[in-house]
Amino acid sequence: MPDSALELMPEDKAPSDAPEVEQGAPGEHSVRRSEWWQSSVVVTGEIMGTGVLSLPYACSRLGWVVGIGSSIGFGCTAMYAGNLLAFCKNRLYPDATSFADLATATAGPRFGKFTRGVLMTCWASILPYYLVACSQSLAAAFPDVLCYWQWCLVTMAVMAPIMQLRSFHLLSGVSALSTVAVVAVVALVVPGLVSSAPAAATSSAGIPAGLPFLHVYSALGSFVFAYQGQSVMMEIMREMKTPAEFPKALFAANGLMMLVYTSVTAVGYGTYGDAVAGFLPATLPPGALRSAVGVMLAFHTAVSYMLTAQPLHRNVHIWLFPRTADAVRGREAAVHWAGITLSFLLLAFFVANVVPFFADFQDLLGNLFGAPTVFGWPAYFYVRGCQKRGLPVPRRDLVLCGLFIFVFLPAFTLLGSVNSLLQIADDWQHEQAAPFQCTPV
Repeated sequence: MPDSALELMPEDKAPSDAPEVEQGAPGEHSVRRSEWWQSSVVVTGEIMGTGVLSLPYACSRLGWVVGIGSSIGFGCTAMYAGNLLAFCKNRLYPDATSFADLATATAGPRFGKFTRGVLMTCWASILPYYLVACSQSLAAAFPDVLCYWQWCLVTMAVMAPIMQLRSFHLLSGVSALSTVAVVAVVALVVPGLVSSAPAAATSSAGIPAGLPFLHVYSALGSFVFAYQGQSVMMEIMREMKTPAEFPKALFAANGLMMLVYTSVTAVGYGTYGDAVAGFLPATLPPGALRSAVGVMLAFHTAVSYMLTAQPLHRNVHIWLFPRTADAVRGREAAVHWAGITLSFLLLAFFVANVVPFFADFQDLLGNLFGAPTVFGWPAYFYVRGCQKRGLPVPRRDLVLCGLFIFVFLPAFTLLGSVNSLLQIADDWQHEQAAPFQCTPV
């Protein structure tokens, strides 16, 4: 019997009794083809790179101690939350393939339907964020060429054909390329920031004086969102040859992200201080370096869009067209999938142009959706699942899960979200960035 959630049993030693989830639903099971390293690439490609763009700016509102501490601390909490999900999959409910399955198994079908609906809303809400990031990256790379909303259209035209790939396994190759791209971005941005830094940059060790209480939570939300990827981890494990090896993928991916996020945060804030831009590439001076960085970030965020959209599109496909959801080939299935992907792409385009404030949008998503998927569901699934299976919950896990559910979850979800909405409203009023207006990036 494992002592805690950090000690996973191999899948072949998992309980033989089936979990209390609906069996035989269309699309619930897929062919397991991915090795752990391929899953690590998918996790990294889905998360890393997009969040880092606003972390130096968030650090400027938190100071060195809290900012760097948040980068490391939330990276550790994200790994712990992912490991709780791996424990639930491999030790408690091996047939579960989604958050909704775990919710059904631990609290009944109503909670399962609620969870599925919330996660689909979460995925749909994150898609405009990626479209914003991709379009702003291209606008920063090639200023005065096209308007921001026109870059959105270019991005959509490029992504639409690739989005017809219908599994994480098929997207693992492009995920690997996107990871290489974001690592290359870091290798270019860091020396670029150092060489173009102002002579005197103002920074602070602690939280800057006079910073409103809610603004602190808003900035912390950027770090929460930067590590948020738990909502698709069950789907990723579903496609693994050996789901019990998911902790390897988790630790490899999150370890790399912690290193990159902390390094970029330190360099960005250290070189530009309080003057660092909310969208990091905009800090670089115009030129070839800024253009190269913008193109690679655009590619990476476009891949992140596709990885986040994949489970959303699949769930909608199962809901609307269950007969063709598992069809590997066939014109009808392809038409259904294309209709779903293009519809969500158009919706993302509309939202991305109504809320064109990159850093504020990231804060809102980090607080509203990142906190529940990182701190809420994984901790609840683990504690409740252990109780239903008759397994004791170690005191260490009980304390950590209690902090997740009763402290971090309400703090970041409620207070941070309210502040983010107020900040967006303030930007609309003072920055005069009207929807679909050509504005400088």
